Amino acid sequence: MEDEAEVRARANEIWNASEAVQSHPFFEQWGVITIPGLRHYPGDLEVDGERLGERLLVPMLDAERHIMNLAFITSSVRRYLSVDHVAGLYFPIGRSGGPIAITEGF
Repeated sequence: MEDEAEVRARANEIWNASEAVQSHPFFEQWGVITIPGLRHYPGDLEVDGERLGERLLVPMLDAERHIMNLAFITSSVRRYLSVDHVAGLYFPIGRSGGPIAITEGF
């Protein structure tokens, strides 16, 4: 099991090296224009021997909105930077102050 602080540091390192994404096959498949807040890693990225460079990066936040982990997604696959540190984390979609919907998965 990985240490939470190590996962958080690695997640932030990857996130800070990533770029905003305007289009991606994920958006096309699901019929959405874009989802603000998602990013794409611009180079080769390997986690535990698996290449993840072409996937969307979803920041997984704690209650204080700190990035604690990352989800890497395609239209059919979701992979976490650490599977040991996903409970209680979230990604907000939309504006704060209005109605909310809570869902699992992307």
